[in-house]
Amino acid sequence: MTNEAWAGYRNGRIPVELLTFVGMGVMSGQPQYLHPTVAAAWRALQGDFKREGANLLITEGYRTLELQQAYWDRWWAGNGNTAARPGTSNHGWATAIDMANYSAVPVATRRRLVQARGFSLAAGERVGESWHIEFVGALA
Repeated sequence: MTNEAWAGYRNGRIPVELLTFVGMGVMSGQPQYLHPTVAAAWRALQGDFKREGANLLITEGYRTLELQQAYWDRWWAGNGNTAARPGTSNHGWATAIDMANYSAVPVATRRRLVQARGFSLAAGERVGESWHIEFVGALA
């Protein structure tokens, strides 16, 4: 993603007022936000999961640069964690989501539903994070 998508705002520096609230994070209890286009796709995906009998929830969406740095500092140093270098995470563009309760749907069904809504499991799968999806569709 380029800065132009956010009128010059950098990764992790997008004002929350430009984002869409999508619920409270199930682990943090903090408000979670996404790019408006991604938020619409996320809500549709939640409906798809509900029709499969699962309540798909969000753990995290947008991450400020400070939160990215905190994760880097906490998990990267010598632990082999997969935290993205601060300022490079797709969470910082508000286009990545960490899901909760996603495993209530079989993997093949999950893959089909996620892809149909413009998301990809690939980045998460590459680093062993089956809960991580990224929006790869066109942003309005």
